[in-house]
Amino acid sequence: MASTEAQWSVTSTMVGRGMPKRTTTVGIDYGEWKADDGSTYAIYGTPGQERFAEARSGAISPGAKIVLWLFGNSPSALDEAAEWLDLLDAADNHGRMTVAVTRTEEEGSRPVAEFESFIHERHPDIAVVVADPRSSEDVRRVVRVATGGSR
Repeated sequence: MASTEAQWSVTSTMVGRGMPKRTTTVGIDYGEWKADDGSTYAIYGTPGQERFAEARSGAISPGAKIVLWLFGNSPSALDEAAEWLDLLDAADNHGRMTVAVTRTEEEGSRPVAEFESFIHERHPDIAVVVADPRSSEDVRRVVRVATGGSR
């Protein structure tokens, strides 16, 4: 199996400030999730850095539901949110997008209300949830929200 990980291109000051992982995905991560009702969902993960834009361009299908994960403890989280909302054409997403904010409990994290306000000023139809991608129950909950289920 080939690895889809590459070294981060961030300064060492970022590592240890909520960014403990020293690698990032450069390809497409793929998985399937089977919901309690028997429905099966394909889950794709794409790299976030601009230098890997080509790897994600084909994964943004017009019919796909989109979950944008943001690090609540990142000093640039709102700038990243704005960039991704523009990139994903959130204004024309017709309810396809959900924003999940993680690491909100860590020191220096922005309040969730700040993310909600920032996103809803621009796109009031986008659901904003707090979730941890390391928690399988949180991921299931986010997928349910993204696919029109309950929070």
